[in-house]
Amino acid sequence: MDIQFQRSDDAAYFNRMTNHPSISPFIRDDSTQGELDFSKVDMNACHCLKCLIEGREAGFAILVPTDDGLELHSGLLPEFRGRTAIEAGKELVRWAYTQTNCRKLTTWAWDNSRHVLLVTKAIGFAEDSRRDWPHTVNGKHVQQVHFTIDFDNSKLA
Repeated sequence: MDIQFQRSDDAAYFNRMTNHPSISPFIRDDSTQGELDFSKVDMNACHCLKCLIEGREAGFAILVPTDDGLELHSGLLPEFRGRTAIEAGKELVRWAYTQTNCRKLTTWAWDNSRHVLLVTKAIGFAEDSRRDWPHTVNGKHVQQVHFTIDFDNSKLA
């Protein structure tokens, strides 16, 4: 399967993906109003990546610098979920390892997003903590489940 991650500063692409009705509910809580707008984001401060699968626009990944690595935020369209999402996630981890000087990759998901939690673990992330989220998601209290890949102690190193 041909999976590619390409750098992009195309705000319209990221707006289309993050506001897509099948992605948006998984990346926002009840405190978020209106559409997300990447034209207001300093896209040079992050690694903003288009995900292409078999040449088709499949989703996005944004790697945000942290004090000790990068934090991953991502989303895929429904036709690229399941096993394809796991393969795309593994390719993204390889991209982060080879294309950045990152030593630690982190991400998180809400505890009620069971499929996201399963895919995240299948990609190779290890759960390291849970924290209460200050807002509701679809009217329900949730926790953030935090995950890490430590490149210094991974199979990639």
